[in-house]
Amino acid sequence: MRQIGPYENHFCNDNLSNYPPAHLVILEAGDNPNNDANINAACEQYFNDLKINNNSKIEVVEDEAIFRRILKYYQNNSRIRPLLGQWHTSKDMCSVLLTIFSGYGIYNIAAVLGVVFLDKLEKNLNFNNIMDMENNLLKTWFCFYKWTSYWKGHRTGIRTGNNELQIQCLSAFSPLFPIAGKINYTRSTIHFLAIIDKNPKIQTLLKYASSVNLTQNGHYFAFDEALETFGVKFIKQNITGNVVNEKNLKRQIKAAQSEKEQMNLLLDEFLDDIVLSTTTRAIKGRHEVLWKLINQLFEAFEMENGTHHPLFQNCNRLTTEGFEKLYRCYQDGIVRLDKIFQQEILCLQAIDTKGITKKIKIARHSPSKEEKDILETLFAYDIRPSDTVIDSALSNLLTYWDGWTKKKIRDAWGYEKRKEKKIPKE
Repeated sequence: MRQIGPYENHFCNDNLSNYPPAHLVILEAGDNPNNDANINAACEQYFNDLKINNNSKIEVVEDEAIFRRILKYYQNNSRIRPLLGQWHTSKDMCSVLLTIFSGYGIYNIAAVLGVVFLDKLEKNLNFNNIMDMENNLLKTWFCFYKWTSYWKGHRTGIRTGNNELQIQCLSAFSPLFPIAGKINYTRSTIHFLAIIDKNPKIQTLLKYASSVNLTQNGHYFAFDEALETFGVKFIKQNITGNVVNEKNLKRQIKAAQSEKEQMNLLLDEFLDDIVLSTTTRAIKGRHEVLWKLINQLFEAFEMENGTHHPLFQNCNRLTTEGFEKLYRCYQDGIVRLDKIFQQEILCLQAIDTKGITKKIKIARHSPSKEEKDILETLFAYDIRPSDTVIDSALSNLLTYWDGWTKKKIRDAWGYEKRKEKKIPKE
């Protein structure tokens, strides 16, 4: 955890370039965080390490698991105010979308198409009228586009340092957490939004310091993302051996922190106090394949029953029941959020966990004989098949089930090889 100060009174100034670099305090490694007592002790230690003796409050950003533990401490001592880490939240928002739309045969297509397809679609249809149409396939795409826009807006808020956009998009997305079975995130999101709403000073602080800018102008990291990318990740990579002794673990963490500080000093000398990210993004243009897929989608949307289009074959949720569940799930999520809000935030009702674990169920896929035959050709390889071989197998497997991915194929091959090693040779 790092303290940034003492410039909290200057956040309202749009031009911070006139102020010296923020003072950083690197805290000592604490005890095992999977324990309420250790979390409480760490919260108390913050005040000692940061030398806070008055009634000032501390905002602590953490992942969802630790947020739940600090929330218990906050309910007894409001001087520590937990904030839900938005990078971890963003990753779970993506997971929610994949869970909800698996089986509809559209989430993987949408991830490829993005805005290019959307621009063309907007010229031909009025989104406000889509849900009144009879075209279930188009309405499914609209639900995906609408809910994915909340997730993308949330990520945009992180990258641009716009806290208001982050909060609005998280609020709009939150009814989907219980639908995908993300019960912990459902409760944590409600409590996080309640804390933000209850404390206007936190809103003001996050307005001017909602993300961290470490590498380039206009590109921000969420607080938990910055700590993971530029701090924890380095520590994890430098922890050696099977750690069974907590004292030894803390010594290794402290040694790695010291090494990190020395490296930063060296980089500062050569880079004039600017640390550049080594991560690069390579985007390959595949326009021909892209537009072929777009035309296939338009064919499906214009058919009387687009679910019969080859692009959507073997999608087990493109049924009347599947469509009805999808269309009402957002409203169902709102009802569940309101129930938790009434019980845990306003304390107007007794806490009742019955029914909140209901979610969209994903049936386990059992490969058909044809799929097993395709996989058997891969099992003949003693070493992992090349990408070309896997791509060919994936193309064939997708004709039987839309849930196949390269990772699933590699996992199937690895599982088969592990089984072979366990069977003794005659």
